[in-house]
Amino acid sequence: LEVGAEAFLGKPVDESELTAQIRAMLKIRAANLLKRNEKERLTALVNERTAELQKAHVNTLKLLDELQSEYGARQKSEERHRRLFETMAQGGIYHAPDGKILFANPAAERILGLPESELKGKSLLDMGWKMVREDGSPLPPPEHPTAVAVRTGKACGPFILGLSLPQRRQQVWLLVNAIPLYRASEDASFQIYTMFEDITERRKMEEELRLSEEKYRLIAESVSDVIWVYNFDRGMTTFVSPSVYKSRGLTVEEAMVETIEQAMQPAFITVQKKMIAKALEELKRNAGASGTILYEVQRLKKDGSPIWNEDSIRCRYNVDGEAEVFGISRNIQERKEQEDKLRYMSYHDQLTGLYNRRFFEEELRKLDTSENLPISVIMGDINGLKLVNDSFGHAMGDRLLERAATIIKSVCRPEDVIARLGGDEFIILLPKASSFEASQAVARIKDLISKEKIANIDISFSFGYDTKENWQQHILEVLSNAENHMYRNKLHERSS
Repeated sequence: LEVGAEAFLGKPVDESELTAQIRAMLKIRAANLLKRNEKERLTALVNERTAELQKAHVNTLKLLDELQSEYGARQKSEERHRRLFETMAQGGIYHAPDGKILFANPAAERILGLPESELKGKSLLDMGWKMVREDGSPLPPPEHPTAVAVRTGKACGPFILGLSLPQRRQQVWLLVNAIPLYRASEDASFQIYTMFEDITERRKMEEELRLSEEKYRLIAESVSDVIWVYNFDRGMTTFVSPSVYKSRGLTVEEAMVETIEQAMQPAFITVQKKMIAKALEELKRNAGASGTILYEVQRLKKDGSPIWNEDSIRCRYNVDGEAEVFGISRNIQERKEQEDKLRYMSYHDQLTGLYNRRFFEEELRKLDTSENLPISVIMGDINGLKLVNDSFGHAMGDRLLERAATIIKSVCRPEDVIARLGGDEFIILLPKASSFEASQAVARIKDLISKEKIANIDISFSFGYDTKENWQQHILEVLSNAENHMYRNKLHERSS
């Protein structure tokens, strides 16, 4: 009926015509079914796409929320970086992609002897500075780390260079790092960040140390190096030079029968065996002679005291075809002591023996963790130091600083970090110490200092402190608060 069969209900039936009509009606019915199915398929597809669009809309809204949160976090991060940039001890300069200076922090102004206003908009070529490499050879401006980073788009450094600055009337030595900065999805850098540290004093000390090492090296080469031979096939030492007596207080005979376990500090027994095994393996692989292996170990003198040696060893086959290790042990005790001294000087104030600003800043970054909360910071300033220096001389002022440092150390805990920031300022970092504990420490220090006199002058200290109670608070904010409290107390004590 759906496709026209009612036309046959009221008339005679012709079989062939009926057959043809039925076939035609079947085709019409199939076409109708196909159309109905296509409509249902399109309806399902529309519903599916509508659901996808709704889901995409929800995801878009969620993404917008995330972007807004990320933007807020980025603003806070940029503020923290700005504060760090302005207060860091190292010089920091931002360059445009063409090398022109955009910004310079206060440390850069101090190191270069120029205000930011005279640096902005200029390149290295514009400054006309005379630069040299670490070996003293001229350094063309295109080879400066900043220029290399601009040209290559890759970080360059650390690089040591000398800079002749007319403003400071001297050559300063800098440790320079240049880093190109990129935005997401951009191939070209939009800025170059150059950070540099004034290492002039360190270079002077290193040069003094180098000259000292050269002098002692020449002496050691002529008289003090200990030459020794160990035969693997025989399992024994076959030769030791007489200089072993001067080096370690042993006779040749005593050294010849000594085992590695007897000769070495326990911590270096494994090192010695490992290096000898490495040389022997290389000998077997090359079937001739191994390359020279250089390393440092601690041996024991006859009296049991340790001595640093620089060992140079190589394996070979002797005339009898026996494998043996040929070694030269050089006394580097003084060099090691100089290195320790240099390391100590780089982190300590030479007058008081307290830590210096550099060490404090490094420890501050290490200790600023949630595990150390609460973290308290105490800042102190000696009142009247200038008066003492002017009235009684700097020697008396130095005595005042030394005495103050001794008193502070006597009050603080072993885990506290005490540093002299310079001049008359001291700072104490107290991990896992509450505000109450910080106030108690200040009270004890002030009590002890009140009992001291230098040249019949009472010693007076102004203190300020603050405590980081939660991880969200920035440690630099705590430092700033402690400093502000100190200056307020100083003004109050002066007026009273």
